[in-house]
Amino acid sequence: MATRPSIYTPELLKKAEAYLTDYNHYDAQFPSVVGLSLYLGITRKTIYEWNNDDTKPEISDILDKISSIQHEMLIGNGINGTYNAAITKLVLGKHDYHDKQDNNHSGALGLVDLSGKTDAELAAIISGKA
Repeated sequence: MATRPSIYTPELLKKAEAYLTDYNHYDAQFPSVVGLSLYLGITRKTIYEWNNDDTKPEISDILDKISSIQHEMLIGNGINGTYNAAITKLVLGKHDYHDKQDNNHSGALGLVDLSGKTDAELAAIISGKA
């Protein structure tokens, strides 16, 4: 049985490199793996398989460049308001940016016993005059 010729050719790699500057071919706002697959006429699955193949390092380099371009465009256009903030935040999650709230507490709360205070004393404390 004859094997099918590989579509992973120098010509395809040249076209993949061209996508990095021609990503708006499909009116894309920034380059992506989906956009690259449409541009090349192949599936995302194929791109990811090539990315995991040590004999095809060129595609990994291209995917790294796509990620870097996305990152720069998201940060710049997110800051200047060109991109929707919620979408920018969502996509930046793919670049390891996450909202993190630090809920760790340190130190004592400094509780004050007010049980022995009169109503007048409590009113003065509340009003800030104490």
